[in-house]
Amino acid sequence: MIIGIVGCGGIARAHVSALCLNPLVTGLALYDVSADNVRLLSEISTVPVICCQDLKQLAGVSEGFVICTPNHLHVSVAEEVLRYKQLPFVCEKPLSTDLNSAQYLQEIAPQGSIVSFNYRYNRVIDTMMRLRNERDLGELHFFSAEFNKNSALTRHHLTWRDSARQSKSSGALGDLSCHLLDLFCFIGESPVVVDGIRTVKGTRVGAKSDGRVEVDDNGYVMGSSEKGAYFRIHASKSETGQDLGLHMQLVFEKGEIRYSTHHENSLLLVLFNETDAETVGFDGQKRLPDPPRELPFWSDSFIHLHDDWCALIKYGHAAPKLADLSSGLHIQEIIEAF
Repeated sequence: MIIGIVGCGGIARAHVSALCLNPLVTGLALYDVSADNVRLLSEISTVPVICCQDLKQLAGVSEGFVICTPNHLHVSVAEEVLRYKQLPFVCEKPLSTDLNSAQYLQEIAPQGSIVSFNYRYNRVIDTMMRLRNERDLGELHFFSAEFNKNSALTRHHLTWRDSARQSKSSGALGDLSCHLLDLFCFIGESPVVVDGIRTVKGTRVGAKSDGRVEVDDNGYVMGSSEKGAYFRIHASKSETGQDLGLHMQLVFEKGEIRYSTHHENSLLLVLFNETDAETVGFDGQKRLPDPPRELPFWSDSFIHLHDDWCALIKYGHAAPKLADLSSGLHIQEIIEAF
């Protein structure tokens, strides 16, 4: 099958690299308003590429497509492609910049469309889920995560993510906490109580060389699930030193799991009825290299996501980790409350 890619910037590279390893994918159809972006992305593909002149051409040759544009364009891209042909799609997170447009996207989405919550497929998360089941840890009671980057300090020019046009979807909280909020719901098997959310946020780097930053670059979101579990998530794009990376703590009924990217190939298991903590290692081998400042095994998670999605649209094989648009809409509800 041929898969279309709309928007050929940074995140599209992860999708292309993963799709090239998928045995069901025979080619890619690329479209971007920038011909240079299309050319550069086509150069990393190991399967045949069609460089499309417009979305009509992309729709005509594709069996599914991936939306990798800035957030405010997700809905209009989907709308135009679907006018030409009803194709299932993968939408990068979050679904849109506001709840109303995200709801509309869900309404028009063909069967088989998903949101790209690829963290569900990460080896770290897989290991956590396996340990919970094997050690009978029970229900999730508390989820804590610190996701700290330094991009606000290292990028000296404005990008689309710095614009208020993206509403609350592209600041540190809207961008970095999306995956973590979804993991809280996924692991805890319960949605968040949206009315109970509390947030604090700020902007440490208020201006770049070419203008003012209009979104937050650090903050906290806290709340609980309908089952009664609690979460605390800190997301920042303006941290330094030892704080950088992803640091997680999951507290279950009978024990807790801790993970830090400072020790990327192992996690710590603490059982409440045993004195010694256990270090649990896992295979560190990667099929694809990870870009700087991303969670370990980030690139490989796209391989597994596309394995499931392509099998869904080709054969109708549903997979429990695939996040349909209702999952994306719930995260959009939470972002709206920020």
